[in-house]
Amino acid sequence: MSTPYTQEELNGFKEKFDMIDLDHSNSLDQYEFSSYLTSIGLDPRLTPACFKVFDVNGDGTLSFDEFVEYLKHCKIAETDPRHLYKLIFDAVDKDKNGSIDANEICEFLGLLGIPMTPEMAQEEVKVIDKDGNGLVEFNEICDAIDL
Repeated sequence: MSTPYTQEELNGFKEKFDMIDLDHSNSLDQYEFSSYLTSIGLDPRLTPACFKVFDVNGDGTLSFDEFVEYLKHCKIAETDPRHLYKLIFDAVDKDKNGSIDANEICEFLGLLGIPMTPEMAQEEVKVIDKDGNGLVEFNEICDAIDL
Protein backbone atom coordinates (compact mmCIF):
# COMPACT_ATOMS: atom_id res chain seq x y z
CA MET A 1 0.00 0.00 0.00
CA SER A 2 1.48 3.32 -1.07
CA THR A 3 0.40 6.07 1.31
CA PRO A 4 1.49 9.58 2.23
CA TYR A 5 1.83 8.41 5.83
CA THR A 6 4.88 7.67 7.92
CA GLN A 7 5.33 4.25 9.49
CA GLU A 8 4.57 5.84 12.87
CA GLU A 9 1.25 7.19 11.57
CA LEU A 10 0.38 3.83 10.03
CA ASN A 11 1.17 2.13 13.34
CA GLY A 12 -1.23 4.52 15.07
CA PHE A 13 -3.92 3.79 12.49
CA LYS A 14 -3.36 0.06 12.99
CA GLU A 15 -3.78 0.47 16.75
CA LYS A 16 -7.04 2.34 16.19
CA PHE A 17 -8.19 -0.26 13.65
CA ASP A 18 -7.44 -3.12 16.05
CA MET A 19 -9.41 -1.38 18.84
CA ILE A 20 -12.43 -0.96 16.54
CA ASP A 21 -12.17 -4.56 15.25
CA LEU A 22 -14.06 -6.06 18.20
CA ASP A 23 -14.19 -9.61 16.83
CA HIS A 24 -10.49 -9.57 15.81
CA SER A 25 -11.34 -10.60 12.24
CA ASN A 26 -8.82 -8.18 10.70
CA SER A 27 -11.70 -6.34 9.09
CA LEU A 28 -14.44 -3.98 10.21
CA ASP A 29 -18.06 -4.95 9.71
CA GLN A 30 -20.82 -2.35 9.54
CA TYR A 31 -21.64 -2.71 13.25
CA GLU A 32 -18.03 -2.09 14.29
CA PHE A 33 -17.66 0.83 11.91
CA SER A 34 -20.99 2.34 13.00
CA SER A 35 -19.88 2.13 16.64
CA TYR A 36 -16.62 3.85 15.68
CA LEU A 37 -18.48 6.69 13.93
CA THR A 38 -20.63 7.17 17.02
CA SER A 39 -17.54 7.23 19.26
CA ILE A 40 -16.00 10.09 17.25
CA GLY A 41 -19.23 12.08 17.17
CA LEU A 42 -20.34 11.29 13.61
CA ASP A 43 -23.75 10.10 12.55
CA PRO A 44 -23.74 6.29 12.35
CA ARG A 45 -26.31 6.55 9.54
CA LEU A 46 -23.31 7.39 7.33
CA THR A 47 -22.06 3.80 7.65
CA PRO A 48 -23.73 2.53 4.44
CA ALA A 49 -22.34 5.51 2.51
CA CYS A 50 -18.84 4.87 3.81
CA PHE A 51 -19.08 1.21 2.89
CA LYS A 52 -20.37 2.11 -0.59
CA VAL A 53 -17.31 4.31 -1.15
CA PHE A 54 -14.52 2.60 0.77
CA ASP A 55 -15.35 -1.13 0.62
CA VAL A 56 -13.50 -1.33 -2.69
CA ASN A 57 -13.55 -5.11 -3.01
CA GLY A 58 -17.24 -5.29 -2.07
CA ASP A 59 -16.83 -7.98 0.59
CA GLY A 60 -19.05 -6.15 3.09
CA THR A 61 -16.17 -5.25 5.42
CA LEU A 62 -13.40 -2.67 5.58
CA SER A 63 -9.87 -4.00 5.51
CA PHE A 64 -7.07 -2.05 7.15
CA ASP A 65 -6.07 -0.56 3.77
CA GLU A 66 -9.68 0.49 3.11
CA PHE A 67 -9.88 2.04 6.59
CA VAL A 68 -6.68 4.03 5.94
CA GLU A 69 -8.22 5.25 2.67
CA TYR A 70 -11.28 6.37 4.65
CA LEU A 71 -9.04 8.27 7.11
CA LYS A 72 -7.18 9.92 4.22
CA HIS A 73 -10.41 11.21 2.72
CA CYS A 74 -11.67 12.41 6.12
CA LYS A 75 -8.52 14.51 6.39
CA ILE A 76 -9.24 16.05 2.97
CA ALA A 77 -12.85 16.69 4.04
CA GLU A 78 -11.63 18.78 6.97
CA THR A 79 -10.72 21.52 4.48
CA ASP A 80 -13.25 20.61 1.76
CA PRO A 81 -16.63 19.73 3.30
CA ARG A 82 -18.01 18.67 -0.10
CA HIS A 83 -15.31 16.03 -0.59
CA LEU A 84 -17.04 13.04 1.04
CA TYR A 85 -20.34 13.93 -0.63
CA LYS A 86 -18.54 13.97 -3.99
CA LEU A 87 -17.17 10.49 -3.29
CA ILE A 88 -20.69 9.25 -2.50
CA PHE A 89 -22.06 11.00 -5.60
CA ASP A 90 -19.41 9.39 -7.78
CA ALA A 91 -20.10 5.97 -6.22
CA VAL A 92 -23.80 6.10 -7.15
CA ASP A 93 -23.14 7.58 -10.62
CA LYS A 94 -23.19 4.13 -12.20
CA ASP A 95 -22.50 5.22 -15.78
CA LYS A 96 -19.83 7.71 -14.62
CA ASN A 97 -21.26 10.54 -16.72
CA GLY A 98 -21.02 13.15 -13.95
CA SER A 99 -24.75 13.29 -13.31
CA ILE A 100 -27.30 11.11 -11.56
CA ASP A 101 -30.84 10.18 -12.49
CA ALA A 102 -33.85 9.68 -10.21
CA ASN A 103 -32.89 6.09 -9.30
CA GLU A 104 -29.37 7.20 -8.40
CA ILE A 105 -30.85 10.11 -6.40
CA CYS A 106 -32.78 7.52 -4.36
CA GLU A 107 -29.56 5.65 -3.66
CA PHE A 108 -27.56 8.83 -2.92
CA LEU A 109 -30.09 10.17 -0.42
CA GLY A 110 -30.68 6.71 1.03
CA LEU A 111 -26.96 6.43 1.74
CA LEU A 112 -27.22 9.74 3.59
CA GLY A 113 -30.07 8.36 5.72
CA ILE A 114 -32.82 10.12 3.77
CA PRO A 115 -35.25 7.48 2.47
CA MET A 116 -36.98 8.33 -0.78
CA THR A 117 -39.31 6.49 -3.14
CA PRO A 118 -38.64 6.55 -6.90
CA GLU A 119 -41.71 8.75 -7.33
CA MET A 120 -40.41 11.24 -4.78
CA ALA A 121 -37.02 11.17 -6.51
CA GLN A 122 -38.61 12.05 -9.86
CA GLU A 123 -40.19 15.09 -8.22
CA GLU A 124 -36.89 16.03 -6.58
CA VAL A 125 -35.10 15.88 -9.93
CA LYS A 126 -37.59 18.41 -11.31
CA VAL A 127 -36.79 20.76 -8.42
CA ILE A 128 -33.01 20.23 -8.24
CA ASP A 129 -32.25 20.06 -11.98
CA LYS A 130 -31.52 23.71 -12.74
CA ASP A 131 -30.34 23.17 -16.34
CA GLY A 132 -33.41 21.10 -17.26
CA ASN A 133 -31.55 18.10 -18.70
CA GLY A 134 -33.46 15.60 -16.53
CA LEU A 135 -30.33 14.70 -14.58
CA VAL A 136 -28.69 16.13 -11.47
CA GLU A 137 -25.07 17.23 -11.48
CA PHE A 138 -23.01 17.41 -8.30
CA ASN A 139 -23.16 21.21 -8.07
CA GLU A 140 -26.97 21.07 -8.35
CA ILE A 141 -27.25 18.58 -5.52
CA CYS A 142 -24.87 20.66 -3.40
CA ASP A 143 -27.08 23.71 -3.92
CA ALA A 144 -30.15 21.65 -3.01
CA ILE A 145 -28.71 20.34 0.27
CA ASP A 146 -26.84 23.55 1.16
CA LEU A 147 -23.29 22.23 0.86
